[in-house]
Amino acid sequence: MPKLLFQGHGSLRLTADDGRIVYFDPYKGKGYDLPADIILVTHQHTDHNRVKRCAKKPDCRIITNAEALEGGSHNSFDIIIIHPKHGWSIRKKAEKWNAPNKLIIEPGEEIEL
Repeated sequence: MPKLLFQGHGSLRLTADDGRIVYFDPYKGKGYDLPADIILVTHQHTDHNRVKRCAKKPDCRIITNAEALEGGSHNSFDIIIIHPKHGWSIRKKAEKWNAPNKLIIEPGEEIEL
């Protein structure tokens, strides 16, 4: 079963059924020890692009926002990740937020998808 680890801030690790590892916006937390197949960087802020933290397979592909847009446009959609900047009081706001299929996970928590 696929697993998603919320590492903190905007950082996530996806482990697929077949063992492939994808990191999203590496920056904070633990769990960068599994060698990556793919590293995705959504934008070039220092709190989203620390790819050096990730263990990498020899053929690891790093895809940044620049590569994702290369040669054309993309269809956009909103993904909202709620992370604490000033303590976990933000969680209360997240719990009040009415969204279908809402899921709130804490840094370091891993869920099965």
